[in-house]
Amino acid sequence: MITEEDFIVRFFQDAVIRGKLSSCQSAPRRKDDSLAVSHRERGNASFRSGRFAAALQQYGEAALNADSAETLSGALANRSAALHRLQRHQDSLDDIAHALESGYPADRHHKLHVRRARCLLALGRLEQSRAALAQYLSALDSLRLGPSAREKLTAEADALSADIDRAATGGGPDRCVETGEDESSTPQPALEGGNGPLAGASSCLQLRQSERKGRHVVTTRPVAKGAVLFAEEPYVCVLLPERRLDHCHHCLRHTHALLPCARCPDVGFCSAACRDAACAVYHAAECGHTAFLEAFGIGRAAVRVLLTAGWQRVRALRTQLAAVGSSCRADSCSCHRPEGDRYLAVFHLVHHLAESHTEDAYHYGRAAATLAVFLAERTAFFGADAGSAGPPDWALRWTAALLLRHILQLVCNAHAPTKLVPLPSDGDGDGGVVQLSEQRIATAIYPSASYMNHSCDPSIINSFWGNTLIVRSIKSLSAGAEVYHCYGPHYARGAPAERRRQLLEQYHFICDCEHCTRPELAHHLERLNALRCVDCGGATLPVGEASVERRCCLECRRTHCYSDRQQRLQRIEAEAEQVASAGGGSGDRQVVCRLDELLREATVLSQPSHETLYILHDLRANICTRIGDPTRALESLRPNLASAEARYGADSVELGNLLLTTTDVLVLAVREARTKETRRELSDELRRLAENGLAIFTIHYGEWSPAYRDLRRKLAEVRREQPT
Repeated sequence: MITEEDFIVRFFQDAVIRGKLSSCQSAPRRKDDSLAVSHRERGNASFRSGRFAAALQQYGEAALNADSAETLSGALANRSAALHRLQRHQDSLDDIAHALESGYPADRHHKLHVRRARCLLALGRLEQSRAALAQYLSALDSLRLGPSAREKLTAEADALSADIDRAATGGGPDRCVETGEDESSTPQPALEGGNGPLAGASSCLQLRQSERKGRHVVTTRPVAKGAVLFAEEPYVCVLLPERRLDHCHHCLRHTHALLPCARCPDVGFCSAACRDAACAVYHAAECGHTAFLEAFGIGRAAVRVLLTAGWQRVRALRTQLAAVGSSCRADSCSCHRPEGDRYLAVFHLVHHLAESHTEDAYHYGRAAATLAVFLAERTAFFGADAGSAGPPDWALRWTAALLLRHILQLVCNAHAPTKLVPLPSDGDGDGGVVQLSEQRIATAIYPSASYMNHSCDPSIINSFWGNTLIVRSIKSLSAGAEVYHCYGPHYARGAPAERRRQLLEQYHFICDCEHCTRPELAHHLERLNALRCVDCGGATLPVGEASVERRCCLECRRTHCYSDRQQRLQRIEAEAEQVASAGGGSGDRQVVCRLDELLREATVLSQPSHETLYILHDLRANICTRIGDPTRALESLRPNLASAEARYGADSVELGNLLLTTTDVLVLAVREARTKETRRELSDELRRLAENGLAIFTIHYGEWSPAYRDLRRKLAEVRREQPT
């Protein structure tokens, strides 16, 4: 069987190809004050026009590009103002501190002190707010001001002092609750039963190996729903380019108050500690080359794997392989254990070079060779072994072979850390509804969690506490049960044939889980998306594997051609999406009327759980919320709750996310209720749905998640304000 080193050698034996590899290298990017000033001016224009989210983006770019202390401190101060307007008060406080530390001019300190006082007041930290106000007054005393200017600023201080006094007596505004709050304020979820023999895993788990299943994870005792099975830190974690302005490059903490790298304009960090840690391990090599590395996609993470291991470890592995082998067995290798070699654990993950398509393998091989040349010519990765002429050929080929191996491993084993991130908004959101979106923010590799096999009906769910992978059980598991992950194709989101095709293409196996092999489970989606029988209104299913036009009713057993009805449903869905996207302003009410007409027609054609009905109700609910009509929005959210439960299950995170949105709308509806009876009914519904959502998020994420905290806050409010 061909090895990675055998495969990669072709790229270095041909002088023409080797020359092209070197010519691909780019000079490092450095900071540019003029570009920073340009971003800051665009940010100022957006700020003046009230577009604070747009201003925040521009000030973030200005901070990253700033070369001088003056330009940097100005960008940080401006960014703190935008964050304050967007009610991201803790981020604003962090940026105020960064601006002062970066040399913000003394004659402008009063602006930052009064902003700090307002942020602290909004967060309910009243004594600190008073102290910041005192700093503001002290800064005013040192300024040379005219009588009218001093009078205006003093009056501003008096008004702020009065606001603090009112808040102290309970008469001020409610404390601001920041959405998407970072999980670093809560303790890391604890492993079920403490640490076990598998690194980063609970003591209730064990790694086993068999000829048919390969390495896989099983339970050693019964496990309850919601138990934390893994709490594993990544071997490497690479932030996506589009998240560089609102997440720490090293630990993935969600914050806009980022400290820029001192040399390049590409990355920011939540703290000096993260910046120093990154530079000590990998960023010194990557600094200024981010754009070049991003062009290689997942290859960038492969480079990070080698930088994290270091050349001495990579070099030693070459001679060590004779003893440890290029693959390992769970019963004879200790790399998976807590005291084991984490780089070796990554090295031993499957890579499927032999099963890869020839074109894909060549593409990955060329990328690996180019990245090896990058490490040789643009970094100090090879240390003293580089010499004046660069590293020896064997070292370059070995490095390229490892990069190829790690690229292929990442294709099969990489995780995608996600977070609930507040959507950009310049105001208070859509009618007061919190707009949170679960977004992928990074690519990471977690060696121990990668041992779990796939099922289209998984027994776990992933979430992320910082960059730590938290794996919870979403089913009760008996002792000896295998723990299954879902690699992507879930039984509720795709037909068995399509799921199997995707898994074979990317992971090189044919799924034999129950939802792919048992006929009564394989038709789950078809039943949910069934058309109504033209005779009795019952659910119809396609007749045979090849037929999608002829359907048989499950109740009256009659068969008809349904192609016209299927095509009409597709046209209804397309028109609804077009109408909704074209709405806005005064036209939204006409859009709702048209959606109502389309919903009535679609209801006649399809079963209540049909995906088209779900999409139409979702569009309608969004628009009704936008125009300030929560009662009509609830008319669409309620049937979608039933549909989500039927499709994904009563404990599903999909249902939980919809409950989160529905409770937001119910809060608005309670406020607008005209009678005491209506308010009581809506409050009861809000309490019931919030309790249901809390139960779901307790299983899936735990108490540290933003969704859990948001629902708990709503539940406390509705209990406090329940009408009598």
